[in-house]
Amino acid sequence: IQSPFAIYYLKNKSVMTNTLILTRKEVMEMLDISPATLWRWCKTGKIKSFHMGGRVYFKHDDIMNSLIEY
Repeated sequence: IQSPFAIYYLKNKSVMTNTLILTRKEVMEMLDISPATLWRWCKTGKIKSFHMGGRVYFKHDDIMNSLIEY
């Protein structure tokens, strides 16, 4: 069984080449923030996220751009 992300990736390889996708846990560890902070930043638009298969993912580039903007 493949994850929804793996299936999406295989269908859209050319679009996703060189794009690192992170989970909520990875983003929280990377930024040393709590789940509540990550949720709030997503709701206010500080960090962009996308949903796939009932899960939330983040693009590494979006995270880095958010840090530059704020």
